[in-house]
Amino acid sequence: MRFNSILDRSLTVAVRGLVTLWVAGCVLAQTPVGLKGFTGSVNDYWVLRHLPDGDTSYFQAWGSDGNGNLPSISPYLADPSGLTVLGTINDGHMATGAAVNIGILQLSKLAAPLTTATTGNTNVIDVNAMTSFGDASSISAPSGTWAGHCTGGDGHNDCTWKGGVLAFRNNRLFIAPYRQPSAGGAWGDTTLVMSPDAGQTWVDYGRYNTWTVSNATCSGTTATLTTSANTLGSGAVVYVHDVGSSTAGVYNGKRTLTAASGTSMSYTVSSCAGGTYTGGGAVGPLAADGSAPLGPSDASYPGNILWPQGSPMQWLTFINYGQDGAYPGGVEPACDPAQYLCGISTYKSAGGMQMPNYAWRVPVGQEMNKASYQWYTCPGYSWLWPSPETVCDGNRASSWSSNAANAANLFYSGSSASASAAGLYPEECYSVKFSPAHGSYIMACESIITPSYTIRMAYKWAPHPWGPWSYAGYSDCAMDASQINCSAPFQAIMGFGETVISRTPPEVQNRLSTYVGLGVHSGNGSFSFWTANFHAGRLPAAGMARRAEFLGTAGQLGMGHRFVSGNMAGAISRRGPGYSLDWWADLWDHGGNANTTSRPWFRDVMTGGSRYFQLSWNDGNRTGPDYSHGSGLSAAGPTFAGTGYQQRMEGNFQDTTFSANSGNASWTVMGVFSATTLGGILNSGVFNSTGAPWQVVVSASKHAAGDLCVAWGTNSNHADMCTAGGVLAVGQWYFIAISAMANASGYPTITMYVGAAGTVTEYGGISMATSATGTRLGNLTKTCATNCSTTPTVGSDAVYLALLTPGMGGYQLGTLGEFGLYSGVVPGFTVREIYRTLRADWARVGRGSI
Repeated sequence: MRFNSILDRSLTVAVRGLVTLWVAGCVLAQTPVGLKGFTGSVNDYWVLRHLPDGDTSYFQAWGSDGNGNLPSISPYLADPSGLTVLGTINDGHMATGAAVNIGILQLSKLAAPLTTATTGNTNVIDVNAMTSFGDASSISAPSGTWAGHCTGGDGHNDCTWKGGVLAFRNNRLFIAPYRQPSAGGAWGDTTLVMSPDAGQTWVDYGRYNTWTVSNATCSGTTATLTTSANTLGSGAVVYVHDVGSSTAGVYNGKRTLTAASGTSMSYTVSSCAGGTYTGGGAVGPLAADGSAPLGPSDASYPGNILWPQGSPMQWLTFINYGQDGAYPGGVEPACDPAQYLCGISTYKSAGGMQMPNYAWRVPVGQEMNKASYQWYTCPGYSWLWPSPETVCDGNRASSWSSNAANAANLFYSGSSASASAAGLYPEECYSVKFSPAHGSYIMACESIITPSYTIRMAYKWAPHPWGPWSYAGYSDCAMDASQINCSAPFQAIMGFGETVISRTPPEVQNRLSTYVGLGVHSGNGSFSFWTANFHAGRLPAAGMARRAEFLGTAGQLGMGHRFVSGNMAGAISRRGPGYSLDWWADLWDHGGNANTTSRPWFRDVMTGGSRYFQLSWNDGNRTGPDYSHGSGLSAAGPTFAGTGYQQRMEGNFQDTTFSANSGNASWTVMGVFSATTLGGILNSGVFNSTGAPWQVVVSASKHAAGDLCVAWGTNSNHADMCTAGGVLAVGQWYFIAISAMANASGYPTITMYVGAAGTVTEYGGISMATSATGTRLGNLTKTCATNCSTTPTVGSDAVYLALLTPGMGGYQLGTLGEFGLYSGVVPGFTVREIYRTLRADWARVGRGSI
């Protein structure tokens, strides 16, 4: 079986071009990651034992076995001699047959990648059925307080509890349960529960601080706390935390009470040395049933929920750094696992193709303190395309905010339940693993490959948890009808079993916990294990070298033009004497795949995507972005059919090239299009109905069918300069370039170039700055009313492509190819070379003939 590793073609370049970062006096090499392939066969656990079963199985948490700087968790496990690896299931059954919404399991044995799995070398054992969370039919658990709601007052009556990825920190186990219907499609509240004993007992956020501590004393081996009123008795099991003492930790941890009365609690400790109380502390009850929070009908709600619906912390994955207490060195301080619990959260309520993802962190030991959480923040972050230039340094305190509203969206992902998510490359993601060999991060996802809509295992990589996240590859194999081989959903990159094959160049082998689909063996789904190999990927292009990327599902992202200084054959000039390229949108981010309609955005290749154009339209209060209301996508580019909703391509940035406001602005705009109806091509500036020259408009068929015009202002009394009719026709690809050379007063000198079928025709080039209406020079005619000699003062505004502008000839319908804008005047010989380059590049990728 062959496997695709699309980002590993430039191994030598990747190794030679390592990105480095100084951390604590040493150099951490952050190498791009590429998917090399998979090793061995899928270990289908159901073939060995039919139970446990269930979906969303994540065997990611790897507890201490005593070989690091923490005591072993083995004494708490059902198989103390087995692996210290724990995982989860949803909507399934424990090994005992008990039905569960959330089950905690121990992976006590796992066959090596090339070893045939048997009951003797692979085994999964029950840890906790988390009974307070109920089973798949328990819409009101616990205690009948939820009534099927996902969040309070939402109208749902079908939501239950689901679990996610587990994580250990300092021998404490965390999971973030959330509310959703069993079939998905809606998401509600999320909370956090913690176990100090490897899953045996739990306390949730709402009960973590049930009793506050005001004093603590210790004598012999008996500790006594003075607390708020309690009704506990001898034998109660509690979790004591944050009780300050002269020697840390004397009072804290899992404790079994030997006595309790009113406002005191006593329990046995190993030693009272250093037990002088210094302040603070609280106590929470530990429950063997999982400690599910009470719902909307209880007075404790919603204050007992860590992250109510609407928070960006809706679905959490914890970054996996390997074994608890034995973390690799060289991790950046901002997410050092000895200091922080870091993760990625997905706001799934956004649904469909636009689920934002955020990086978050909380100091170890403060996981149950909402005020201690921080989110990565970075103004100007490019969330649509990986763009290193837009990434703020996450190791600076200023890059983290305690206000979730400031969180930077790292990228969009899509719901696997949504067909519109196809083409998000990848779409839904599940787990994140730090790779010590690469010094980088790997994210396990799935991709829906269009147009066949096959599901494949897919991976992202990033040099930091906060990105930029680039594509690392996807499997050549697709999830087949058996839903066993190459099963992409709910995969977790395990910490256990990682083998560093090489560090120079880097290559690592990682065990995967994977998924077997519903109904294959069990109506609840089941789990499996596999092995993936990751080696050095392709170093992402930066700056002007970022001509095209490869994102798998769409093939080539962008045309791959060469941008150079000066004038060069086969390239687009980005600067020369008196001119400089401001932006260029090749409108081919879909790589010619017309099925990738989940991304209605097209980047400016000059900024790598921090500037971009998006499909927009006006329909009441809605403005897009999506392919609807007359807009669509063809292999050649975005299309417009015209439905009266002002459909357009709209820039996310304010223009500063047209809008000099001084009247002395010089610029050159270029574009490629094929029209079914000629009309408004491009405009920018502030709309003004008086005809004052505050706006620049490029349009066609304004005075005569097939003319090409540039105008200042709108409606009947504006000024424009146009060719005669018949220069443009429908159903043909054209290249146009229009330059404006500023004059001391009045309008700039306009030169137009129209390219078709390999020939360029030039118009204008003679000043009509203050000429009267009807003046015709250089085959351009000036038309004006009361503003014939006015100096333009174009206001700063967004740039719009294919937008109807009043008095400018109506909508431009058809297909948009490329557009770019220069400050200054690009000389004619350079314009012609750019046209030749575009023709060659379009032919190379099969986009069309200009």
